[in-house]
Amino acid sequence: MLKKTIKDLSLHSIIYSITWIASSAAGILLMPIYTRFLSKEDYGILEILDYTRQMMMLVALSGLQIAIPKFFSENSLPSHKKIVVSTGTGYILIVGSIGCLTGLFLNEGIARFILGKTEYANFVNLMLFVLFFELIIMVVTSGFMAAKRSTVYVGYSLVKLMLNISANLYFIVQLELGVLGMLYGALLSNGVIAIIIVTHSSILNGIRIELPMMKRMLLFGAPLIGAELIGAVLHNADRFLIRYYGLLSDVGIYSLGYKFPWMLNAVILQSFSFIWLGATLYEIANRPDGAYEYTRVTTYFMGIYIFAMFSLSVFSQSIVSILADEKFFIAHEVIPFVAVGLCFHGISTFFTGGAYIKNKTWLICMIHIPAALVNIAGNIFLLPRYGYMAAAWMTILTYVVFAGTSYFSFRRVLNIQYEFKRLAVLLFGAIGFFVLSSLFSFQSIYLEILKGFLMISLFALFLLFCGWLTKGEKEALKNKYLEIKENFFSAEGSSS
Repeated sequence: MLKKTIKDLSLHSIIYSITWIASSAAGILLMPIYTRFLSKEDYGILEILDYTRQMMMLVALSGLQIAIPKFFSENSLPSHKKIVVSTGTGYILIVGSIGCLTGLFLNEGIARFILGKTEYANFVNLMLFVLFFELIIMVVTSGFMAAKRSTVYVGYSLVKLMLNISANLYFIVQLELGVLGMLYGALLSNGVIAIIIVTHSSILNGIRIELPMMKRMLLFGAPLIGAELIGAVLHNADRFLIRYYGLLSDVGIYSLGYKFPWMLNAVILQSFSFIWLGATLYEIANRPDGAYEYTRVTTYFMGIYIFAMFSLSVFSQSIVSILADEKFFIAHEVIPFVAVGLCFHGISTFFTGGAYIKNKTWLICMIHIPAALVNIAGNIFLLPRYGYMAAAWMTILTYVVFAGTSYFSFRRVLNIQYEFKRLAVLLFGAIGFFVLSSLFSFQSIYLEILKGFLMISLFALFLLFCGWLTKGEKEALKNKYLEIKENFFSAEGSSS
């Protein structure tokens, strides 16, 4: 059963990751253009607007993106599944319209609060229209994910990405509109897809709100509003505090450095979470060997995740020097600290699984509070003294606190025996090899890249020979290698 679970998770995670890989690849390829046509201040403004929009989205969603998969899977009748999706869609159309219209009346106050100037009110207006369309897309795609229609989700996401890239290039490069160009691009791409996707969903499920179902979904999802808002503070408060204690240009540099590990997190963790929280978590919970499967999925996923974050960190200097304009080069110093912090954030995904299985979502709100307070207090104390790098240091402490609080809060809700020894060897081994890598650097970018590959190879050999892999895992990897090798030579023989 574990093999089937791993295969199912891997298949859908890979499909979902296509979107994130394409999005990240586009962001990477376009970064030289964006960093040329956008100033550090522009980057800072866009980041503040982006995170403000995310916080507003969390309130409007009311946890529907989690509630829809939960209630979708509780009954196998197609009519029930249609009611779940149509109720969520109808709800968000009404709430999203009311919320965004309210924001338009308060645009100057919002602009003054988040950006310090009422002159930015037009940016806020565009952000609110983007928010409305994103809410529609988020709810409808939750229904596709609950139904495991991952290819439909990916198809819409890729079309939206291509529209966004084309619009951005036109508005930023051709018309040189700066921040306005980015917002116009987001509005165009999200608007077109929202109209198409809500039409698609209406044909499949209809648009009707069943009040008892809406009440049940909101009772389940509403406690997540507090959790997700506090989580947004946990993730994003540092940008607002950097603007308060420093400059928008500092926000721009810090955000660019933060972007690289966050993009990698999106490719790996968010792609995995779509299928994990969307379906597989609930399926595993009903199996006799569910606890064993849960343990091994945690270890294997974190093995991939930590190794990826380590690889990004050892290449951080080379990546930024290649992809970003020279005025952003110093942003590479932010990457390793954020990467380590996100490793603790990654494992928290598994610690909190019991909240969704046992309907204790209200607990998630509580566990965010200590980490959010640590993040705010630490940044208030350190930012005036050490600048934006203090926010990078606080990222590690914040997520360590969050992971610890998550584990101790849910260990009795869901009794899982995590392989902490293996996970510790993995994480601290990665940190050790990164420290070794940072002891020497080269002026030549080619030598820096070569150094990165050397460190990755040494870390892989360390894991192979230090006993991190079990005998059964080594045997399985060996068999898989032989199978791939045999298939490769068989294909070569038939082609010749």
